[in-house]
Amino acid sequence: MRNSSLLLPALLLLPVAACGDDIRPADLRSATPAQLAAAVDAASGRDALGSADSITSMTKTVGEGCPSVELRSDGSVVITGNCGDFSGWAVIEPATSFVRISAEGFGDATGKLSGVIDLALDRSSLTVDVELDAEVDVTTHLEVACAPGGLCEAADGSWVEVADIGRVDILGAWRPDPVGGFLTLVGMQTMTVDFNTDAACAPYTLDGIAAGCL
Repeated sequence: MRNSSLLLPALLLLPVAACGDDIRPADLRSATPAQLAAAVDAASGRDALGSADSITSMTKTVGEGCPSVELRSDGSVVITGNCGDFSGWAVIEPATSFVRISAEGFGDATGKLSGVIDLALDRSSLTVDVELDAEVDVTTHLEVACAPGGLCEAADGSWVEVADIGRVDILGAWRPDPVGGFLTLVGMQTMTVDFNTDAACAPYTLDGIAAGCL
């Protein structure tokens, strides 16, 4: 699977999908490998977790360089781009059991994310409402709960929409670390990714037929 080079997410505080939007099921059979990889990375939470980790790691540079990092009296952290390769802003708001990351247009040339990420401190849950503006544009509406030391599952109504191919619903049970389980994306076809392998890429099927690996 690809390893996103996105350094910083951006998060837009408006809903990423409005009621009444046309929903077009994704034609996964016609998708490029890059589009399929983008869908899997978004649906599994890989992109959101990577973005959250990248942003929170920037709290180590308070008062230094670009982007600007400011610690507020309420414990929140404001990160401002608009310098060097970075643009937009992000806010980190810590809570008792989770951290919320919200921003707008915050990123670099590799990608910008818009939306909100809520991540439990113990990583037992993840809620994502983001738009990624990158080589492959992706919108993600995802709610994940993970059993202690076990598999993660997406809540009903979780989906990913990939530009030019449409939307998929997210099913299955998978584990990010160590990687395992199965992730299923349902559009015009059903794509199932098998993470239970030591191979360099994860094999997947389309409607039950082997179709490649990511």
